[in-house]
Amino acid sequence: MRVCYTKGPAESLVAVRANTSGGGNVATNIYLGGCVDIGGTDIEITNPNTEPVSGTYLALADSKS
Repeated sequence: MRVCYTKGPAESLVAVRANTSGGGNVATNIYLGGCVDIGGTDIEITNPNTEPVSGTYLALADSKS
């Protein structure tokens, strides 16, 4: 799945985590305007910033899944 952080405060970021089919997990940060391709289940987007932020996120699933 591709997850994009499309709207939020300047210079902010969000953390994305997903469980993999092998039982592990993958985690990364997405900065405002960026995207990440992440695979797995239970995809979670969290706020690692010191202040609350709101934003707009776009999640695109692979049509072959």
